[in-house]
Amino acid sequence: MRRIVSEFGRFIAQPILAPARRGALRWNRQVMAGTVGEEPVSYKNRCHIRTVVEEPARYLKSGQVLWAAAALTIAAAVAAVLTVREIAVRMLRPDPAFSPLTPGPPMIATIGCTAMAIYVFRGMAFYPNPVRTWRQVAAAALMVSFMPNILMAISHTAGQGWPAACALMTMHVAVWAICVTLLPWLALTKHPPAAQAPDRPLSIL
Repeated sequence: MRRIVSEFGRFIAQPILAPARRGALRWNRQVMAGTVGEEPVSYKNRCHIRTVVEEPARYLKSGQVLWAAAALTIAAAVAAVLTVREIAVRMLRPDPAFSPLTPGPPMIATIGCTAMAIYVFRGMAFYPNPVRTWRQVAAAALMVSFMPNILMAISHTAGQGWPAACALMTMHVAVWAICVTLLPWLALTKHPPAAQAPDRPLSIL
């Protein structure tokens, strides 16, 4: 009985271990011949290679450019929110007492949230992978910002349901898209800052 189990296990394991054995023999032949790394990687072997792609280095252009980028980002975010709000009001005809779809509150909230996003972005500009990290944090913040809208739709706060909640979430998405694209594009560069020349030449005397 033990012999039968052993033979059955060897029959099952042979197709699995055969490629590994062939790979080990090939590696040994390359080591003995001194040609390790010269053989092109086949498609099957490429599937088992984990490639780590590093983001190109990014640098903050300057403080003045950051201020200009911040102003343009806030202006674009406010324009996008007001556009979404206008479309939502024309389609949904909400109650005029529902303040989130009136002009004032969305504009104030957009300016405040975008300013906080710019402040966070300023702190992440010196990270090793600033754009990737910034987009990950912004995506997490976007998911969190959906929670009040979802709770409003579920509880029917102020008599509003999913249509109004979707309109508000669309505003959030518009602000998020502008912050993760326009802000890094304007404020960051791939070129490192030039070293400042000394005021006067150095002397050994």
